[in-house]
Amino acid sequence: MVMSINDTQMLFPASLIPQLGDVRDQEWQEFVDKIVEEQREIDQIAFVYMIVRLSGCATCTLDAFRAMKGCLLCAKHTIKRYKGSDADLIDYFEHAKSDIAIFIGKD
Repeated sequence: MVMSINDTQMLFPASLIPQLGDVRDQEWQEFVDKIVEEQREIDQIAFVYMIVRLSGCATCTLDAFRAMKGCLLCAKHTIKRYKGSDADLIDYFEHAKSDIAIFIGKD
């Protein structure tokens, strides 16, 4: 569901994942490329979940500055500002992936 005429949506859209590769160093670029190339559903869901958690998508509203910038710029800014290393950010993804796997496993 699109909230406005820019790229703002209710949650970060997986279609924007490829555009986040150039935001950090080489390790991050390779990681994003792998997520995009392999097209594993759980990886894409976990990536979206990671961005949602880091960016605070759940609290974004139509009139919020974040929404006015759009999802792509918001996510790029969030990833750029992440204070840890690329490896730390990838570990954050792995934790998100673990959370998704646990959730999927529940009945």
